[in-house]
Amino acid sequence: MKDPFNSTFNMAANISECFVFRNGSATACNEWVYDQSQYKSTLISTFDMVCDNKFVRSHMMLCHYIGTYLGTLTYGMFGDTLGRRPVLTTALIGMMLPNLIRSFVSNLPLVGFLIIANGYFSMILYQSAYILGDESAFACYSSVLMIFVLATELVDPSKRVFANFAYYFSFCMGEYVLVIFAYFIRDWRILGWSTSIVVGIFLTSLLFQKESARWLIAKGKLSRAEIILKDIAKENNANFDVDIKNIKVDEKHEKVTFCTAVGEFVKSKVLTVRLAIFMFNWFSISMTYFGITMKVGNLGGDVYVNFLISTSAETIALFICLYVVERLGRKKVFSSSMLICGMGCLCTIFSSLYGGPSLHWLTITLAMIGKLTITVAYFNIYLMVAESFPTNLRSFAIGICSSFGYAGSMVSAYVGDLGVLIDTKFGVALPLVIFGAFDICFGLLSFALPETKNIPLPQSIQEAKNISRSVFNSN
Repeated sequence: MKDPFNSTFNMAANISECFVFRNGSATACNEWVYDQSQYKSTLISTFDMVCDNKFVRSHMMLCHYIGTYLGTLTYGMFGDTLGRRPVLTTALIGMMLPNLIRSFVSNLPLVGFLIIANGYFSMILYQSAYILGDESAFACYSSVLMIFVLATELVDPSKRVFANFAYYFSFCMGEYVLVIFAYFIRDWRILGWSTSIVVGIFLTSLLFQKESARWLIAKGKLSRAEIILKDIAKENNANFDVDIKNIKVDEKHEKVTFCTAVGEFVKSKVLTVRLAIFMFNWFSISMTYFGITMKVGNLGGDVYVNFLISTSAETIALFICLYVVERLGRKKVFSSSMLICGMGCLCTIFSSLYGGPSLHWLTITLAMIGKLTITVAYFNIYLMVAESFPTNLRSFAIGICSSFGYAGSMVSAYVGDLGVLIDTKFGVALPLVIFGAFDICFGLLSFALPETKNIPLPQSIQEAKNISRSVFNSN
């Protein structure tokens, strides 16, 4: 790239990325010229998130995680009050508009707010889709998207792994589509417009999306529910000869209050310890998963190839889970994946410190081993938490554990950027070393968890406490 600075000036000044040195004194740069050989324009170059402003990158990432966390907290209130379909429609529009508006904004705080809004509505959309998918399953026994808690309760124990596989696989397909878009569109504004258009196209699918029959029945809107159920039966070549008035939706187990759930856990030392182990493991898994995913651009080499490898590692992990978890059991796969991930991440310190650019491939390989195994752990922890607690505490347990997971994802926004802030060989490996240390620590704790393979979902606290004992006796 041709030197953009005046040659006479360069003869008298030594210019680094962040400072200009003239006559023995250093002056901080207030303007920068960016290499456009790979990207035409990025959020970093547009808002100069460099030098003293490097941490702003982590702040922007944190904004997204704050938005998703807020979406998780508030979805239930809107979904249960307004209905699933209106919330789904609002979420699609709400996810598309901030993404579009952000491309025209030149104020960084406003960009951060729009990122929060995008994260918020994306989580609302995510949960709405799973809720609607699951409640269609309730009506016609065929769905692709399922919210996890109810999906776990609806399917046979031998089918839980496949239900979880379908739940994750669509996410991986979205990542493949994203990397294709990003490869051919190197301007962040145009990329934002393009992804928003895809969301806009998806809005047309709402013309074919029915309201949840389960929600309608729960709200006493039986005539509308009957029409929808008959349509679903017709689409599935089935007969609907059930009296709609005899269909009842039992939602009692979903109405356990926070204080009641805490009180139930306090009464049981076994369940309290079990919950604590899951909480810390979920924190570590989320921190590592999102940290590696967002760090692929800092590992060296081509960022698009790295992201493609990362997504492929995640996809391979899902197929491994599909064929291995039922054969070896949840606990063995979960604990070993945590430990392997931890060791793989820790080993990057050697390739980073002693290898340099010539061993970038080894650093990336070790990081991708970490991505593959942490995906296996992520896959399993949903299953294990759902299968380890009784019906009246299951939603609470998954909710509190996933909250710790969101805390981990927020921390990953800063840990993952330590390599950018500490611009040394050790800095490249430091985030992965931190991830690895956490994974090994909590992976060892996971050996205290019970094996839940092919165990009926516990209906009471006593049944949940006896899981380990029943497994031992069955062997």
